[in-house]
Amino acid sequence: AVSPTPDSYGAAYLTASTAGAPCLAIRARGWYVSGFEFDALADSACVYFDGVTSNSNASGTVIEDCLFVGQNQGLYGLHVANTNASCGLVVIRNNRFYGFTSGSTDGACMQCTNTSTDAPGLWTVEDNWFADSDNLIKDMSFKMCTVRNNTFVAGGANQSPTQKLKNTNGSLTNFYGNSFGGVYTLAGGYVAGSGDDWSGNMAEDVAGEAANGWTFKVPAS
Repeated sequence: AVSPTPDSYGAAYLTASTAGAPCLAIRARGWYVSGFEFDALADSACVYFDGVTSNSNASGTVIEDCLFVGQNQGLYGLHVANTNASCGLVVIRNNRFYGFTSGSTDGACMQCTNTSTDAPGLWTVEDNWFADSDNLIKDMSFKMCTVRNNTFVAGGANQSPTQKLKNTNGSLTNFYGNSFGGVYTLAGGYVAGSGDDWSGNMAEDVAGEAANGWTFKVPAS
C-alpha cells in the first residue's frame, strides 16, 4: 500500500471508522506501507500487527515514510500483539511518531503487549523520530534486532515520556547511532535487554555508561 500523495501528510490519511479500532490492522506477511498519515482514535492504535487472530502473521512487513499521530488520545502508534504467530523480519524506517497519551492508560509510540512467541525478532528500526508521548518505545522485547539512527525526544509540547527505550524482555539486540534525549540511565527511561549492545549512541554524559556524548555501556541506575 503506497500513498498516492507521498510526503504530503494530511492529503492522504487513514483513521478508523469504529471506536477502539486501529487505523490499519496487518494480518498477512510481506506488506509494504509507505507515505501515509495515521490518526489514532481514542484509546486505539494507528497500526496493529495482529498475531492473535487465527492464521494471522505480520512478518516481513515494511513501513516507511509514514506519520503516526496520536492526537493526544491514541494508545499506540504501532501495537504488536502476538500469541499464536511470530512477527519477524520487519522494517520500520523513517517514520514520525507523536501524541500518544491515552486517557485510559499510558500511551506509547511503539509497544509489544505479548512476548510468548518471541516477537519481535530480527527487526530493523532505523531513522525514526519519537516524541511528545507518555512513552516512546515501551516493552518492545526486541530480540536479535538492529535499532539505529533514531531520535528519542525527552520532552514535548504536551508530554514528557517516562519510558524512552525499554527492552526489558528482549535480548541480543544492537542499538547504535541513536540520539537519546534526557538522562541515559534506567531512571531516565532507558532499559537494556539481556546481551544487548548499546555502544555508540549519542547521550548526555553519565559517568560509567557514557563519555563525551557517546555511550559505551548499557544504561545503569
